[in-house]
Parts: sequence; structure tokens; C-alpha cells
Amino acid sequence: MHPALHIGLPTTHLDEARRFYADLLGTPPDKERDDYLRFVAFDGRLRLGLHAVAVLAPSTSTAHLGLAVVDAAEVARTAARLEAAGWSLQREDAVTCCWALQDKVWVTDPDGHRWEVYTVLAEADVAQDTASTCCDTGDAVVAVPAAGQGCCVPKAGSCCA
Repeated sequence: MHPALHIGLPTTHLDEARRFYADLLGTPPDKERDDYLRFVAFDGRLRLGLHAVAVLAPSTSTAHLGLAVVDAAEVARTAARLEAAGWSLQREDAVTCCWALQDKVWVTDPDGHRWEVYTVLAEADVAQDTASTCCDTGDAVVAVPAAGQGCCVPKAGSCCA
């Protein structure tokens, strides 16, 4: 068996989470219980477990989660699947983030976990786009490139801090 990334997330909306993650990952859960769902995606390289909780405690330890895909066409296919299912997206084409030029889309799950689906188009000489404004995520002020484009990052750190 090859190594797989396992992510465990709490959810207060198990039914909505089932729909969201089936749309995001393009596959239904492979295990379902009254209080648990498991998705196995990307030829078994990702195992996502969702466990039901009554209350979701606020957390600032995870800025976002991401799915790196092979090319811009896969970003577009994933975006089209999510939009067709009714999820709201933020598109970012040719943005510089994490020392790389990227195409990406952002989507938020029913519990507020932010996901980016992205591909690296080329390496970059800067960490992020330089023209920036501020946005408030509720827990911390972060820097983002102008006009709401680019990845949100801790103001004191780099894009991937």
C-alpha cells in the first residue's frame, strides 16, 4: 500500500458535508455511519474522515486546506462540478502565492473550512503578489493581493507560514 494523507474534520452538518465533499472530491463516501463519513479519493492517496459533533469549536490552527491537481484543466473541471452543485467559488487565475504562479478556486464547506483547489503553473521569484490590501477572516487580519485576488496569508509571515 502506498502512503496516504489522512485528514479528520469535525462537522455539525453531516448531511451537507456528505454533499459538499462528494462534490469536491468527485466521489461518494466509501463508509457511512450515523455520526461518521469517510471518503477515499485520488486512488487512495487521500482519506478524509468526517465525524459529527454537536458544536464546532472555533479554531485558528488551520488557515485552509488544499487539493493540488495536475493542471489548470483539472482546476476548471473541479470548479465546474462544484458550481453545478450550487457551491459558491472564488476564482483566482495566474496569482502568485507560495513562491509559485497558480490557478486556483476557493470553496468553503458547510462548517467554514476553506479549501483551495489549485495547480502550479510556474515557479515565481516572489512569495505572493505585491499589491495587497487587508481582509478580516474573523480571527486574524491577513494580507491578500488587491481586489480580493490571491491567497490570504498571515500578515506577519509569508504565504505559506
